[in-house]
Amino acid sequence: MTRYSSVLGATCIGALGLLAAMEPASGATLFRATLTVDQEVLSNPAAPFPTSSNATGLAEFSLNDAGTALSYTITLTGLDVGSLIGSPQTLDTGDDVAKIHLHLGGVGIAGPRVFDIQDAVLTPMGPEFMTDDADDRQIDAPAGIVGGTITGIWEQSDGPGGSISTTLSAQIGNLKSNQLYANIHPNRFFANGELRGQIRPVPETTSVLSTLALGAIGACSLLRRRQPSI
Repeated sequence: MTRYSSVLGATCIGALGLLAAMEPASGATLFRATLTVDQEVLSNPAAPFPTSSNATGLAEFSLNDAGTALSYTITLTGLDVGSLIGSPQTLDTGDDVAKIHLHLGGVGIAGPRVFDIQDAVLTPMGPEFMTDDADDRQIDAPAGIVGGTITGIWEQSDGPGGSISTTLSAQIGNLKSNQLYANIHPNRFFANGELRGQIRPVPETTSVLSTLALGAIGACSLLRRRQPSI
């Protein structure tokens, strides 16, 4: 075997290995929303509306290959997540997270709710909490910080409830076309919300790498036909 053949063979094997390594472990599709105050849209002119905020957040979603379950992880900083589990992180009740909704609507549009990760109604005794995800939702609100993480799964079996008359399967098309957004409502902006983020697909960087790998394999095949005979 010539040195040319050895190098060519190693290159082709490496390209094949790269392509194999990039095969997805599942058909899950990822989505993400960066939650900021500047994305908020006025939906209730009679209620307080935020113009600035020190709070931020990130919402991450994973849709399974069957399209029957959308897992979510929402991480919030600067809002009191502990209040949701009866362990407030601050003395200020205004920063208590009251509602976490997924809505239908494009950028700049205030649309209807499609899923209540957390909802609340005001009562004389304070907010009364409810959720469409009672079977899966988990809340992690460590002491000593202001913020936390909310995780759960929107499943096809989570039927419509309350004022919501839709299901996950009915919203898959909207999810994939950037027509859903997440909205976080603390007590101080109970009606309009304080943090909002448009849910968008996460770019598939592996598709670029796979194109390069396939190109390398094609080049290997061409060069192999042209390699010098000894």
